Amino acid sequence: MRRLMTSSDLTDGELMALSAIVDGAMSRHIPKADRERLVELRLIQDSMGVLFPTPEGRIVARKVK
Repeated sequence: MRRLMTSSDLTDGELMALSAIVDGAMSRHIPKADRERLVELRLIQDSMGVLFPTPEGRIVARKVK
């Protein structure tokens, strides 16, 4: 079992991107490298170009606010 990600596991850019996605930002504003890493970490899903936070992604983003 893998451990739950925390905000300290992400760069500032990744954390800002994750927070923007949780808040409903458009995917075109998220840098490609940040988007790819967040998908790899299973914090977001990319469905036909639309980004959605996973439950884990929502938890990580909320710990920042």
